[in-house]
Amino acid sequence: MEAYVTVPHRVVQVVEDITPTLALQTFIAVLFFSCLATRIISGLQSRPKKVIEGEPHPVRKLPYWIPGLGHLVSVARGHRDFILKAGQTINEPIVALQMGRQTHNMIFSPSMTKALFAHRGASTDFFVFRIMENVFGDGGATRRMDKSHIKSLNHALGLILREPYVTDTSSAAVKLIQQEIANLVSFAHSVVDQNVWERGSDVSVVDGSDPPVAEANLFALTRSFIAYITTTAFMGTSFVEFYPGLLQDMWTFDKAFSLLIAGAPKWLPMPSVSAAYGARDRLHKLVTALHMAFAAVEDGRDPGVMLRDLDDLSEMIKQRMRTWRKAGYSPSVAAKGDLAVLWAMNVNSSSIVFWILLHIYSDPSLHAALEEEMAPFVKASRLTPKETGLPFAEPPRLSLNLEGLLTSCPLLRATFYEAIRMYTNSASYRELSSDLTLTESAEDAAIFGAAQPRSYHFRKGDILVVPNGAHQMDPRYHKNPDKFDPHRFIVKDPETGKVSTEMGTIRPFGGGASMCKGRVFAEREILAFTAAILALWDVKPVSPKGWKRPGLKPGSATYIPVGDVRVRMKHRV
Repeated sequence: MEAYVTVPHRVVQVVEDITPTLALQTFIAVLFFSCLATRIISGLQSRPKKVIEGEPHPVRKLPYWIPGLGHLVSVARGHRDFILKAGQTINEPIVALQMGRQTHNMIFSPSMTKALFAHRGASTDFFVFRIMENVFGDGGATRRMDKSHIKSLNHALGLILREPYVTDTSSAAVKLIQQEIANLVSFAHSVVDQNVWERGSDVSVVDGSDPPVAEANLFALTRSFIAYITTTAFMGTSFVEFYPGLLQDMWTFDKAFSLLIAGAPKWLPMPSVSAAYGARDRLHKLVTALHMAFAAVEDGRDPGVMLRDLDDLSEMIKQRMRTWRKAGYSPSVAAKGDLAVLWAMNVNSSSIVFWILLHIYSDPSLHAALEEEMAPFVKASRLTPKETGLPFAEPPRLSLNLEGLLTSCPLLRATFYEAIRMYTNSASYRELSSDLTLTESAEDAAIFGAAQPRSYHFRKGDILVVPNGAHQMDPRYHKNPDKFDPHRFIVKDPETGKVSTEMGTIRPFGGGASMCKGRVFAEREILAFTAAILALWDVKPVSPKGWKRPGLKPGSATYIPVGDVRVRMKHRV
């Protein structure tokens, strides 16, 4: 019998065939009109409103397209460039961005920033709790911690700001630099024979070179060397020698920092995320082992073979460990808190030194001026076989006067300031526990083109953000912000003619009670590392095209290069 299909059945088939296409088209149409409506509504809400004289101005929110997400995607992609453009578009000292379900009020006025940092009713707790839970996996332990315990731990951390502790730790770091700087590159052909900081930087010895010459990836090499010295100065020699994978795990963990802070789960199908969780777990076990060994030593018990010698632990770390124990926390919980300290002491300073060196080595006039300025305070030397009576030359030696670098080298210090201006991208977060009115200074008002200073009122629970990285590249405050110019931070006393440095309006270390505790040590170690490498190492680019500044890739708070810089290195003496 001839097969046939009824008309109703044909209609059903047609509908079934076109349903997926219609569903997709409907979804696209709904999404398009939702985004369009969101943009129109947010644009209308963003328009300037008339304000009665003497009354606070309403904070204008930058228009956005994506409902539910707001500016999240734009900030994730554009970082400080997008935030700076947002400030320039609205052209007011405060601009609101919609970050998911939260509104973040971005402060672009230095005078308002200063007032916010001085306000006692502004707290960073919400941001710290989020970092500890999402990044360091403390499971809310910090959030639940008694405030007196937090205060005691912060007091111990603050030792690095006070004497004699900051000088003691700085001296320990300088001693290590003087011991190891000649071995920045070992000229060993085998990776097995290389120093731990060389192994991730693809070091190779140039055959037949005399004196020996090596090629290396400058960023990877300097970052790991600085982290090795810094970690040793704080955590002790036994700690860094206990686990050879320490440095690589640190960089693997830090690579996914922004994803972790956003709450990326372990099962997310992204290699960087799963690798970061594994690295974090190994680092946590390492810090836990240190806590357990220290507790054993304090109690008069045997700490074991690998972490037996803890005499060179810094006083800051010792005090934190004692505070954790006194408060009754287990080594595992305490280790998550101190893993945050280990991470913070390494990830930013080590990257900054690379950028400083890159600009100095690629600028002969700056290099020459710095060498002349530093000459009295850093000296490289090497005894000859004739002087030693040995059939071979001894390794180079370095003498470094840190106090002289700090007090008598304004250009070196200004170069440091310029590097953190261009390459750090920190932000300071505050949640208000009480209402606050901020008023810009007359100077800031003039810079923003306003006839009179403006005021803005905020209520309890509002989130205020100081985008330090965006301000550092704001042409309204920094002329030619894309140009590396250390002299912008140098000032000369008109009466005495004395030259000094001033940071001006940049605040890379934040401000107020939560200002970075390690800022004093960071400056000291960065100047010391920079001076030591410049004094002892001749560094030139491998590329026949010469020095080229790589692109920038966001790190946790400091930009890292897109691709490394391949260099050829040899001793200068």
